[in-house]
Amino acid sequence: MSDKPSKAEVRRRVEAEIARYEHVPVLKDEFEQFVNGFETSHETVSGREDQLRPVCLEMLAYTHVTGIESFKKLVRVVFRYAAWAQRHGHALDADTLLTIGSIEAFCATGLGDVKDATKASMRSLLRNLAAQKPGSGVDRPMTYAHNSVSPPY
Repeated sequence: MSDKPSKAEVRRRVEAEIARYEHVPVLKDEFEQFVNGFETSHETVSGREDQLRPVCLEMLAYTHVTGIESFKKLVRVVFRYAAWAQRHGHALDADTLLTIGSIEAFCATGLGDVKDATKASMRSLLRNLAAQKPGSGVDRPMTYAHNSVSPPY
């Protein structure tokens, strides 16, 4: 195996370096409209949407989700996460909340009423969102170059 990084690893490094200096997160208009009109009946969030909306918009701006239905699911999770953070005295900003430690604490203590599969799905959504934020401390695993089988296999 070569010590030379794979093309994917080089591409990720270049993208991360560019993002450190140029990334200004912006949500699509339809996504922002959905977040601005979002209301839920979940007891942990209901009635506090207006307080949580600014930090949720800040966090959601980092998403790479392109489908509206996937985005709606992410919004529900992010609002619940922000409500948990507010109740537990965490600073309501993306830099504090989009960290592995905060996400793991939420999954361990803030999701006691959900099934394990749902908890894993919510954790995955939040970790993926955090991975999109430059400097979040969430790194993708290193990719190694390898020989592949020639087509048509």
